[in-house]
Amino acid sequence: MTKRVALVTGAMGGLGTAICQELAKAGHKVVASYHPQFDNKDEWLKEMAAAGFNDFVCVAGDVSSLEDCQKMVAEAEAACGQVDILINNAGITRDRMFAKMERVVRFSAGEQPYQVQTDDPSMQEIEVFECYVKTDMNGKGIATLTQVFYASNEILQDEDGKEMIEEVDYVPFHSICPIPIPHKFFGDSLADRTTDLQLI
Repeated sequence: MTKRVALVTGAMGGLGTAICQELAKAGHKVVASYHPQFDNKDEWLKEMAAAGFNDFVCVAGDVSSLEDCQKMVAEAEAACGQVDILINNAGITRDRMFAKMERVVRFSAGEQPYQVQTDDPSMQEIEVFECYVKTDMNGKGIATLTQVFYASNEILQDEDGKEMIEEVDYVPFHSICPIPIPHKFFGDSLADRTTDLQLI
């Protein structure tokens, strides 16, 4: 496996520690990010060294701050080179309760909890779509099911420069719903049809 530089946020908690260790076992260089208010960094490093992990690099920063995120990446790259892997393990909640994280992580496209405004290409958000459409690719007058990957209105290319378009036999997604709607992937639930009546 090619050695990569991995930046792990929230690295010094239970899950973050396990992630750091597994990445190190896989041969990667690990940069462990922690909140500035965390005061047990040295103790954590001693525990990691005792477990056989001696070369973790630590950077401090608050993931809810864009400036801190940029600083963490800059420090990580200054110490280890370009960051190849980012593990967003740290969460952002007002009350620090994991059970209420869904209000942050559940959002639709275009409804991010905060937008990253930066010219750094490594921090630009890109939406990648996997689509299945029926189209006449060969010009034979017969529409066939086709898988297409695209982003920013451009069809993606594989490592050989070939467009990621391929004829397939089936759609690998399924939607099971009580009330199907013709020509749509998603149908309605019973609640969709009755909620308005219940509010009267």
